[in-house]
Amino acid sequence: MLKGENIVLRGVDLSDLQLIEKLENNPDNWLHSGTLIPFSKKSIEEYVLGIQDLANDKQYRWIIDLASKNVSIGAIDLFEYDAVNRRAGIGIILEEAYRKNGFASEAIELLASYAFSFLNLNQLWATILAFNIPSQKLFENNGFKKMAEKKNWNLYNNEWHDEYFYQRFNPKTI
Repeated sequence: MLKGENIVLRGVDLSDLQLIEKLENNPDNWLHSGTLIPFSKKSIEEYVLGIQDLANDKQYRWIIDLASKNVSIGAIDLFEYDAVNRRAGIGIILEEAYRKNGFASEAIELLASYAFSFLNLNQLWATILAFNIPSQKLFENNGFKKMAEKKNWNLYNNEWHDEYFYQRFNPKTI
C-alpha cells in the first residue's frame, strides 16, 4: 500500500470487480487503452486473481482510494515493466466525478516515487493522444517531458490522430 495525503494506492482485490468493469467497459476509455470489445465479468475476475507479480506479469495495477472516505475512485498501472532496461509505462484513469481535484497528480507522484526508489527504475513513460490536452497537462505538471510525436498513429472515428510519447527520468540516474 502506498499512502499519500489524500489518497491511498492499494492492490486490486475481488471487491474491485465492479469498479474495474465500469472503467474498462466504458467505450469512451477504449481509445486510450487500445480496447476493442467489452471485457466479461469472468475475464476481469481472472485478471484480478491472476495478476499478482510485477516481475513475472510485467504489469501491476493499483486501485486509487480516497484516504478519508475509503472510496475507490480509479486505477493506476505500471505496464510493459522492463527490469533489464529499468523502465515501465504508466497509465491512470479516474472516475469522471473525481477528476480535476489533484488526486491523479498525487497518484502519479506516489507511483513515481515507488518506481524510482523501490524498483530503482531509470524512467517511466506514457503515450497520450494529441487531442487529450488534460492528460498532457497532468503528465507535464508531474515532471514528464514530451519526447516524440507519432504522426497518424491512431484511427478514431475515421480520422487519424497523432500520439505523443512522454518520459520522466529518475533524478538519481541522470
